[in-house]
Amino acid sequence: MMKNQAIQNDGKIFLSDQLQWLTIFAGFSTRGGKSIYNIDTNLEKNNFENKKREFRIHIKNLLSKYGKKYIDKTAISDDAHIENIELFIIEAKTGYESILVDGEIRFGIGQKLLNLYLKYLWVSDDKMNFTPPHCPFDSQVAHELNSDYKFTISNSKEDYRLIVKKAKIVSDSNIAEWELKLWNKKNVQNKK
Repeated sequence: MMKNQAIQNDGKIFLSDQLQWLTIFAGFSTRGGKSIYNIDTNLEKNNFENKKREFRIHIKNLLSKYGKKYIDKTAISDDAHIENIELFIIEAKTGYESILVDGEIRFGIGQKLLNLYLKYLWVSDDKMNFTPPHCPFDSQVAHELNSDYKFTISNSKEDYRLIVKKAKIVSDSNIAEWELKLWNKKNVQNKK
């Protein structure tokens, strides 16, 4: 039995929501790095938890907003993409500085969030007409590139540009496709 249009639309809304939450979970996971949250905040525990919840919803909405900037594009330059990461970070931290370490979202976290969400859109949504410009640079990718880049710690746009440059060399310029194959090889195919 075929799904009716309303169920298909509800399914797309559900999938989009879940992909945004998965992105946030992965982007905020520290794996030995620094937490994004300032545990020494002056906020009472209940207020702190409420502000964190509000912040995650804010990030979810920003992922949707920035994801739409890439829908129906045929390409985007490295510089434009890096500028989008910077703008995403600025918007994301605004109003939430009190709960963030040093009042900031590190560049490594910002790139992981936006790049991972674009990867999810690319592989799950027929509206994404092109391969994302970059991949989510995390410890697995850094290890494969023999790089000491740590997305949970790095707050350097220049460090990011360096790892992008390394990835372009290894991937023959198609970073997102290279990383997708790498991820599947390391995480799916080896577990069969």
